[in-house]
Amino acid sequence: MQLVIFSLQDKLYGMPSVAVEEITGAVSWTAVPKAPLWLLGLINLRGNVISLLHYERFMNIEDKTENNEELCYNNTIIIKHNGKQVALAVDKVHEVIDINEDDIQLPVEGEGIFRGVFSQKDAVISLIRLSTLFSKNEGSN
Repeated sequence: MQLVIFSLQDKLYGMPSVAVEEITGAVSWTAVPKAPLWLLGLINLRGNVISLLHYERFMNIEDKTENNEELCYNNTIIIKHNGKQVALAVDKVHEVIDINEDDIQLPVEGEGIFRGVFSQKDAVISLIRLSTLFSKNEGSN
């Protein structure tokens, strides 16, 4: 299985490379009034309007930024799953790696925000469950 590895606030995450449609630099977004804090705004990617998500806020993971103005990120990952698109603001895209599915340790909670975790080079990487990411975002696109 091929994974794209990226970081947010010194934490490493991975997602299947087949779901990654594009990786770009930081993009400007248009804020949406009264939107949830995890929705940074909407971006226009070659005529397609896509929700730009702050992943850690979206999944209720500890977030060290106070508001969207303080958010500093370097890359945007455009993800497509079951015909729908979202964009994630991330600090850095590190690499694309191949792992054996047997190396993925299942999460304790079962069906949660992560599909599992795996270790690589003294680091623990959380594997994002795309179905959770997209089902929670329903209605904001």
